[in-house]
Amino acid sequence: MTDNLFSIVCVTYNQEDLITECLDSIAGQDYRQIELIVCDDCSTDRTVQVVEEWLEKHQDRFDNIVFLKNKENLGISATHDRGLRCAAGKYLKYIGGDDILAKNCVSRIVEFCKKTGTTWGQTLVTPFLDTLENSADFELPFRRTRKYFSYAPAGQFRMFARRCFFSAPGNFFERSILEEIGFLDTEFRTFEDWHTWLRLTRAGHTARLLPEPLVFWRRHPKSITYSALDVGNLSFYQDQVRVVEKYVLPYEEDLDWVTRKHLSCNLAYLKLFIEKGA
Repeated sequence: MTDNLFSIVCVTYNQEDLITECLDSIAGQDYRQIELIVCDDCSTDRTVQVVEEWLEKHQDRFDNIVFLKNKENLGISATHDRGLRCAAGKYLKYIGGDDILAKNCVSRIVEFCKKTGTTWGQTLVTPFLDTLENSADFELPFRRTRKYFSYAPAGQFRMFARRCFFSAPGNFFERSILEEIGFLDTEFRTFEDWHTWLRLTRAGHTARLLPEPLVFWRRHPKSITYSALDVGNLSFYQDQVRVVEKYVLPYEEDLDWVTRKHLSCNLAYLKLFIEKGA
């Protein structure tokens, strides 16, 4: 591990038409010392071939390149976990193969972390449809939740117990804090973020906000969070229940009564939703 090396983990699955734009945005960073780790979760389209051809053309751009190809579909958490464990940089960021980084994303993260001592945080994230010309006129997280980034770990845990106010595409970490919690919980196949934030806050870590829009989050019908309700993907909601049962309910005594009520209502809704279907 080197202090100046920044590792980017790009996770892909059936993104042959989108992955090149994502990789181009990584190669186009104005920060030079970058390790690129691409993790493909057993794509059934031409994603692997597209990535291999792109890496061959851009191998001189990076300090190190790793291409991990799952032999079977492991799910979102396990695929992210595999890539993060391979990273050698002091700072890590993961990104979906359908998203795009602003040119100065990495340099601003490094500058922010060194200036403030931040070990975990997120940038602002701009959602978009199809092309960057169709970007939303707002950034995530929403303004009303940005105050949570000034809270101590216990306060952030309570907010995360209510809902995930963090926008995962904007994440960044020091590798050391992921090592401390044993990286990601691979039990959860449909998302990698919420349970990780709960574990980090329980371990005493605070998420800080870098208030600049540095990541563009593509919204499209194939993304799990965007399509789960529409296609009736109940496993997405079952994972949410399991996160609450595993990482929130054991610490219910640390929650205020408003959060406990919110949690009770949300669990009842999720379980009814799962039972009755979408």
